Amino acid sequence: MASATKCLLGPLLLLGFWLVLLSNWRHNAVNFASLLTKARDDAASWTFPLDPCYRDLKLIASSTYMAQSDSWQSAPFPGHKSPRQDKDQAPFCLAQRLLKATGPLVMFVETRYLEEFVDLLEGNRRETQRFVIVTAGSDVPLRRELQGRLAKLPGFCAAYATNLHRPTERQKDMFHPLPVGFLPNRLTAHNEALLITSRAAAPPWSRRSERLLVPWMRMQCGQRWRRGYRTVLEALEYRDLVKVVDSRLPFPDYLEQLGSHRVVLSPPGKGYDCTRTWESVWMGCKPLVYNDTDFDTRHYQRASVSTIPHPDDLSPDLLRKLMDSQEDPSASDSQQLYIEYWTSRWQADLHGASTT
Repeated sequence: MASATKCLLGPLLLLGFWLVLLSNWRHNAVNFASLLTKARDDAASWTFPLDPCYRDLKLIASSTYMAQSDSWQSAPFPGHKSPRQDKDQAPFCLAQRLLKATGPLVMFVETRYLEEFVDLLEGNRRETQRFVIVTAGSDVPLRRELQGRLAKLPGFCAAYATNLHRPTERQKDMFHPLPVGFLPNRLTAHNEALLITSRAAAPPWSRRSERLLVPWMRMQCGQRWRRGYRTVLEALEYRDLVKVVDSRLPFPDYLEQLGSHRVVLSPPGKGYDCTRTWESVWMGCKPLVYNDTDFDTRHYQRASVSTIPHPDDLSPDLLRKLMDSQEDPSASDSQQLYIEYWTSRWQADLHGASTT
């Protein structure tokens, strides 16, 4: 009898130990309210904060989108390799910013933080002020599943996103594609002035090269499209139609190169949209992009951006017809490259006055 009791005692003690651990784990389980309470204030000291000087710039990048939002102090500089603790803290600071708001606001939420930000708001279940979401800074698309979750949040008015998957017909008036614009680290006051002077110095359409410019691009990014197009266009049968550039140029020389051509190839990189497309539009060129039907392309349509067939479907005759169909760009093609264009739209959505 004694030996039987000893045999049972060991497993019972072990079971009790695990029950205590489980009880403690459940007691200490993370909950959204406590995490939001512990989040830093809006003036958090990020390792790489957004410099307020970005608020003075006129052109678009993820940095200037963020600078024109009401949450610009609530997260680190977009796209920067921030320390892990900053990345972990950012979604909570952003959610706290919205939950503490006393009036309507534009929330910039970098794409890498967006899903956790939505998790926090869904878990909190508190009413919020009216808000517009602006999300950029990543090559990851905003997919329909997350669009649907955003649309159900209390106070949600609209979302503007780079690499936006095509929304449902029911939600297309709430979700809008946003150009990636220029590189955030490159768009400084100095380079904004350079962009303005470079465009002014570019020759008119009639004096530009009629060859398709295939500029230098990183082949490790978007290999399927970049290498695919380049392999086809380097063939001898295209030599009178195409100018292929093998070396990377300094930014001023690159802008001059764009400004000397009518048409520029701009295939996807890590994400569908890329800065080359909008650099080309700025310099008065016509970028040719691949038509991926998963993505919303209303911003391309407004900028008169044309599509190029799949590399396997190209031929010299088809490319020649495509380039001959391009026309001198109008001034309205580049209006989306000014931050004011977007801030006015955000405010219209925020106050229920949007017509698009």
